[in-house]
Amino acid sequence: MDNFIRVAPKESRPLCSTFRLLIKLDNSVLSTNLTRHLNEIKLVFSQFLSFFTRNYITITYGSIQTSPGLNLRPLKPSFSSFIKNYAWSILVSLGYRFHQRVTPLFTAKMYTIEDDEDFYHTCIHLWRRTKEHLFVDLYEELIDYLSRQARIRAEERQKFISKTTIKQPPKNYQYVPSVTLTPTTIVIKPLKLCKTNRILREKKFGGPFNFALGNISFLYFLFSTNQF
Repeated sequence: MDNFIRVAPKESRPLCSTFRLLIKLDNSVLSTNLTRHLNEIKLVFSQFLSFFTRNYITITYGSIQTSPGLNLRPLKPSFSSFIKNYAWSILVSLGYRFHQRVTPLFTAKMYTIEDDEDFYHTCIHLWRRTKEHLFVDLYEELIDYLSRQARIRAEERQKFISKTTIKQPPKNYQYVPSVTLTPTTIVIKPLKLCKTNRILREKKFGGPFNFALGNISFLYFLFSTNQF
């Protein structure tokens, strides 16, 4: 990373437009006469080269290296409670910032957090840090946060400090899941502290975690959260 430069150089550089051409044949067709169809592909390629040559279009060649791709297994672990799975979904919603840095070692450490409240706030801390710092080391950040929280909890126990929790919010308020709906995905957001209403108070509906506060063009509404 020593040679990594974030600022573009002042001198001009050639700009080349590129495009990708995909020629796909049905497997059943390939099984009948493979040689003939490969020759057809070569003919199409040669015609493209002739077209580029006639029109003075520069052709550049480069090696193509395949990669094993992103391992999605660390991204889809199953935790023991709704709050833990919801908090993990918040991290996954960060996209590549989180996907490229999560490791099995990080996931295994997250499994050691037994308390729902601790797990949720740990995920929220990592969510904020990952949004602020593109190259954050998730595992080191997790270890540092857990050690700091252990010291804080020890001080709170000595001073008998009590505070509201997700399952015990302030009077007449509830923590409700929050999501933003986009044309391509559902972005999971941290829980929102909302004033209760008849729907959230009604026990037949299963409580506030059975609903989510949705955001579409600044329009808020409640809907079911059975997908979590």
